[in-house]
Amino acid sequence: MVDAQDHRIKLTRTFTNDVQGIIELIDWTRTVAVVQRRHFVLELTAAYHELAAMRLHCVGLVLVISVVDPAKVRALARGLGILSKTNLMDALLLAQYARLA
Repeated sequence: MVDAQDHRIKLTRTFTNDVQGIIELIDWTRTVAVVQRRHFVLELTAAYHELAAMRLHCVGLVLVISVVDPAKVRALARGLGILSKTNLMDALLLAQYARLA
């Protein structure tokens, strides 16, 4: 999650790519995005990114939601010399991509 005003990385969290993960994402969103507008970055996946983006939009909070191409995020990683692929690294790269895009 990136602060929508100053574009600093605030929090990273990884959720499973299924309905339960989306439920957990929505619950977490309600706790972290109440005071300030936040920017949520989702990787384009086979199907769940659409449901997650739609559910985030319907939460009723002021959010910026971006769905990004994973190939572009991997290209950023390669450009930064990052070869490892972990959930934490993916989350940090997505947040960095959102800051730069």
